[in-house]
Amino acid sequence: MKRLAPFLISTLLCVTAWGQDPLEAALLDPPATGLLILRVEEGSQAAAKGMRAGDVLVSYDGAEVHVLEALRAAMGAAAGKSALSCVLVRPSGERVELELAPGRI
Repeated sequence: MKRLAPFLISTLLCVTAWGQDPLEAALLDPPATGLLILRVEEGSQAAAKGMRAGDVLVSYDGAEVHVLEALRAAMGAAAGKSALSCVLVRPSGERVELELAPGRI
């Protein structure tokens, strides 16, 4: 049994990590920079463009966003534009660029 225990524990850890929710994974290992998306409202432009809970918003209209105040400032500066670019990092590490209308995400 002593020889089997490490195998069972490592297998359990692998299965748990493999089946882990992306948001849960991001909360356990928070991003070094950017804003963690906790929830995306159904029917919102963010949902329609593919933003998901667990994504990390790193850039809004070319401005890096490290804190909520930076996002608010970038949103205010982009108010007159018809479209802007948002850069997200998925829990997998993939970078995704979305084109959104200014205003509420």
